[in-house]
Amino acid sequence: MEPESQSDRLAFAKSYPFALPRRSYIYVNGAHYELEDHGPCPLRAGRIRVAGRLVPTADHLARLGVEAGPGLEGRVPVIACGANQSPAHLKRKFGRLPGDTVIPVSRASLDDFDVVYSCHITRYGSIPAMLQHVPETRVALAVNWLTPAQLARMHPTEVAGSSYAYARLKGIRLALDGGRKLVAAFAYVGLCGCFAHDGAAIGLAAVAADHRQLKAMSQVQVQRLARDRAAPGIALDDFIQGNIAAPGLRAERMARLEAGALPFAWPHMEVLETSI
Repeated sequence: MEPESQSDRLAFAKSYPFALPRRSYIYVNGAHYELEDHGPCPLRAGRIRVAGRLVPTADHLARLGVEAGPGLEGRVPVIACGANQSPAHLKRKFGRLPGDTVIPVSRASLDDFDVVYSCHITRYGSIPAMLQHVPETRVALAVNWLTPAQLARMHPTEVAGSSYAYARLKGIRLALDGGRKLVAAFAYVGLCGCFAHDGAAIGLAAVAADHRQLKAMSQVQVQRLARDRAAPGIALDDFIQGNIAAPGLRAERMARLEAGALPFAWPHMEVLETSI
């Protein structure tokens, strides 16, 4: 649930991409459990940490009376490069659904990519993330293993406007915790382009990367840069609050930012959906 008071909304916008776990986990109806042992399938043969104890995932779900749903073979691997890595953000998206929601989330590394800021401004005031092809960089991110029903729920939160396209990325090198490797996966690709500074995209300081070649900024730093370009002279909190309160104003400011945007540059991509 998003905050209601103005001060809480401002703090929320500045906190993107929210708390990102360092370990793989299983999201279960708003809670999450660190995954200690993946096994062939973390839902069927994995083990999770529960109250300091290591227990089989299947046993704990059975104890909770939760239906696990399909294993990884019946799920879609969707790269999460920004807030979709966060259990709290998954709860905001899936927390009100009827029935059980169980999502394995695998920590992963992706070669020849970085996680950068998009020229998009969200309705809650944050400047979100997108992937960008950057040779020789290896970025840390996550993979959400979604059922078809969960993917149908995720889609409206990502491609309902014109900010992201749902696409299949091919020819990639994606290494997941537990030893699994993928050469293709799905992702929400930024359509607004990368927020550029001095001719280059800007990495998310909150997301770790090896051999990062781009300058990295915090959310507050990139908000200041956006303010200076789109609405110079106003206080940062007023800039963020205006973006939250006035969709039309937010759209005008985004248009100014997009004037210098850099497009997503991975050529081996099949766009599957651009709007709902």
